[in-house]
Amino acid sequence: ELKEGKEGTFKKDYYCQPLEAFVKKLDKWGEDIKELEQIIDQRLEESFYVSAIYDAQKSFLPISLQSTLTQFTSGQNKLLEQARTHLTKPTSFIKHFRDTVSEEENLSAAEKIVRTIEDRGFDPKNVQYTSIFQTKGYIGESFWVGRESEFQRVERLIEQWELGYRGSVIVSGERFSGKSLFGDIIANKYFPKRIIRLEPNTHINTDGRKWTTSYDLKEALTYVKNKARQSRSLIWLDDMELWQSPTISLSQNVRSLLEHIDTHSTQFFYMITMSKWLKNHLNKTNVFDKSFQASILLDKMSYEEIQQAILIRHGATHKVLVDEEKEEVSSEAFSKMTTSIYKSSQKNIGDALNRWAASIYQVDTEEVIFKNLGDYQLPDFLNPDSALLLSTIIKEKRTNEYRLRQLFGIAFKEKYSNILQRLISMGILKRELDGMLKIDEKIVNEVGRLLERKKYL
Repeated sequence: ELKEGKEGTFKKDYYCQPLEAFVKKLDKWGEDIKELEQIIDQRLEESFYVSAIYDAQKSFLPISLQSTLTQFTSGQNKLLEQARTHLTKPTSFIKHFRDTVSEEENLSAAEKIVRTIEDRGFDPKNVQYTSIFQTKGYIGESFWVGRESEFQRVERLIEQWELGYRGSVIVSGERFSGKSLFGDIIANKYFPKRIIRLEPNTHINTDGRKWTTSYDLKEALTYVKNKARQSRSLIWLDDMELWQSPTISLSQNVRSLLEHIDTHSTQFFYMITMSKWLKNHLNKTNVFDKSFQASILLDKMSYEEIQQAILIRHGATHKVLVDEEKEEVSSEAFSKMTTSIYKSSQKNIGDALNRWAASIYQVDTEEVIFKNLGDYQLPDFLNPDSALLLSTIIKEKRTNEYRLRQLFGIAFKEKYSNILQRLISMGILKRELDGMLKIDEKIVNEVGRLLERKKYL
């Protein structure tokens, strides 16, 4: 111990003991190193020959238990790291889902509507392809699939009519459910050269005579009766909704049609198409269905039929469908694509064809690629006033401000004109070149289903 102002004393044992302990450890470490050297020499002599590979009784380069445990521990660390990674993935997914929900909640109904409509737009570079899928009306029986039971039913009705019974059938369904094409195929198959197709404000030919119709269906039917007395013809009215004008109401034309059917349905076979929404409305005000021998609903088609319809039209485009690697898609991949289209279209053939066309983008002049549409649903944007306005428009199919003003009276100027402008600005209503208004075709069936769910149709 050494203190200030005094001579210190030196204690030898106090400083030598740690040194002696360290020397003993060195001796022990030296012995361990010698033992390891012996083990290494022994391993080199016994196991490190290439010939040991061919010795079935011994393992080549055996690993000690401790080394195995060390490797296992190291492997465990990797497994733990992988487990940690997998555990963080759900957390990341939940965070992404939460952020998506939060973003969705912040969007207004108008923003969601615009997003839905824009998502279903067509690739402007792919007009040649999409035109095959968008073509409406009669394009030949080679593009027709399914509806076998419906065809057989109409065929029986025609056979009964030929025997002297009443002949009348009404074909209804959602928009784009194939009503017009169904009627055209029936007309061309069973009434060749005996078709009287009535449309408002168009030219018709009966027995070589040309005549121009107005919006007065009674006048048109009277003309047909007088000029085609000797022929047993089909009277084919496609889109009954169009038979109305500012001077003649749809209900007036419907009454004229039903009276004509009651009087002349053994001479003429009547085939009428309309939306199911208009038919349901007419059944509330008239005993509409009972005036017809049969009522056929074309709302739904099976998955196999829709897949075949897509395949036929795709083949007609002479384009090759490829994936991201520009390899032609397999049948399994094609089935997955058509399954998603089938589900999102609610089994409606026209919606399915339109959604398929909207999903296809041009790669080059010979190849196209499928890209999934966003699974965007039309939000519930309805209130009683907008629902009443839209239910009126969807039943009429096309309308204008003048006609709506007649229907709603003073309330149109005070209330509904502003609602109408808002629906136009939101993209729900579209104005055609002739000034008429209609619900955007990309969402018209969804609007109809929404109105149905809310009990407005």
